[in-house]
Amino acid sequence: MRRRTFLKSSAGMTAASAGSAGCGSHEQLPSSEAPGKPKAVCADGTLAGKTPDKLREQYRHYLFEDFLPFHYRYVIDHEYGGFMCNTDRDGTNITTNKRAWYEGRGTWTYSYLYNTIDKDPKHLETARKSVEFILKHKPSGDAMWPRSYTRDGKAIGKPESHVYGDCFVAAGIAEYAKAVGDDRYWNIAKDILLKCVRIYDSADYCPNPAGDMLGPDTPPLAGARMLSEWMVLLWVVMPLLDYKNDSDVEEISSRCIDAVLDYHYNPRFDLVNEYLNHDLSHMDNVYDQYVPPATVMETLWMILIEAARSKDKTIFQKTAELYKRHMEVSWDDVYDGVFMNCYHVDNNIFDAERKGLWGQVEPINGLQLIVEHTGEQWAKDWFSKAYTYLLDKWPCEQYGYPLWLDYTDRKVTFKTHTDRAELYHYPRFLMLNLLSTERILKRGGNISDVFV
Repeated sequence: MRRRTFLKSSAGMTAASAGSAGCGSHEQLPSSEAPGKPKAVCADGTLAGKTPDKLREQYRHYLFEDFLPFHYRYVIDHEYGGFMCNTDRDGTNITTNKRAWYEGRGTWTYSYLYNTIDKDPKHLETARKSVEFILKHKPSGDAMWPRSYTRDGKAIGKPESHVYGDCFVAAGIAEYAKAVGDDRYWNIAKDILLKCVRIYDSADYCPNPAGDMLGPDTPPLAGARMLSEWMVLLWVVMPLLDYKNDSDVEEISSRCIDAVLDYHYNPRFDLVNEYLNHDLSHMDNVYDQYVPPATVMETLWMILIEAARSKDKTIFQKTAELYKRHMEVSWDDVYDGVFMNCYHVDNNIFDAERKGLWGQVEPINGLQLIVEHTGEQWAKDWFSKAYTYLLDKWPCEQYGYPLWLDYTDRKVTFKTHTDRAELYHYPRFLMLNLLSTERILKRGGNISDVFV
């Protein structure tokens, strides 16, 4: 762990602080917009120094020429269905075992790809086989899915200890329901969501003692409320509501958003905590000092989508301001990129040992949404800085390998071997931002009319 100094919350990040990654690829442009309606691009018609056409080209390149070919050849199990994610950069399957967590994530990825970008039947078939694979082992009652399986589907080990795995399964099945237009799958996904809420509401729910992050002497967490759990519940809500309206699901959506913005938000330092007491009160121990900026921003962009869906401008603006604050606080001013965890706010202790791809792409997802719907200059500047860093450091093609780095050190040092082929954060980033860029292109660079 390393110490660093917080940046002060400001009215916006200036083009000077954004450096050469701001609006315009070679020179600094004024940060103020031209009079009139804000644009979703900078004054020179670019984001991160690239036209929307170029951004779309990059997103499509990495989706269709990098991610999909590798996964269809090495990761997708065409015989038994599902995904063998423990795969090295050269396509070697380190193990053919599968995990419920990744089955749900993969089902969502290929269902969403089919629903929104590419109607190739093989994407739907990939999702179908994963759904069939995982539903063979659907647990009864309030039990959770087993953690892992052999390639042909025999359960290995105990069930997951937290609702993450079941929520990923539910989100995948919900997106698949939309792909096939079948309410049976939607109902299965909703039932899993309701089960996960019941489990999460248990007074003794304690999936993670947090000792791996905050030290072995941290107090127990029985019954704690966790930002991460609200996030995965909200992740299930989104495809369910995208398929059809439902009062039960709407209530869970509102509950998740309220928990994050009204309770996990800590006004003492204008940041969002991971852990709260079961009654949603703030803790009076080391947990009250723990903030995971990358997880916060992953959660916040989901709230941005829900706010746009419901046309709630107040929630959108409040969430966007929190986004700006967490980008400012979490940016690595030395090597660039987002620090994923702040272990102690008052002592400025950040996790400087490693960075994950997910911790870099999730913040960009929200920045592009804010740019698309508001045209805020600070969001354009941060998008430019974060996207330029991402494309410079993380793609493995510069080292002669496919895909992008998954986890690495603070400096993003390349290593020849890996033990996981990422099938969720990477393609989700490409798809969400490809679709956003295409919407911006259709509007001629103008912001959306969601809040007009």
